[in-house]
Amino acid sequence: MGFSAGYGDWSDRLVTGSGVRMPLTATARCDGEAANFAIRASKSIGDARRRVLLRSFAEDQVERHGCSGLRLTG
Repeated sequence: MGFSAGYGDWSDRLVTGSGVRMPLTATARCDGEAANFAIRASKSIGDARRRVLLRSFAEDQVERHGCSGLRLTG
């Protein structure tokens, strides 16, 4: 399992595939730029648990970096 965080307009690449936002990702704004967060985990960790873990990670990153407007995708 691993988490990813990217800051800046390029960070959309962390959470999109073929121009479509991937599920179980999150986004926020930091100093007027995009911030994107993702989780990579085994299928043995169910979607509900991955969502909880992603939310916790993203909320921590938003607080640490003074970001706002956190949104999670499916």
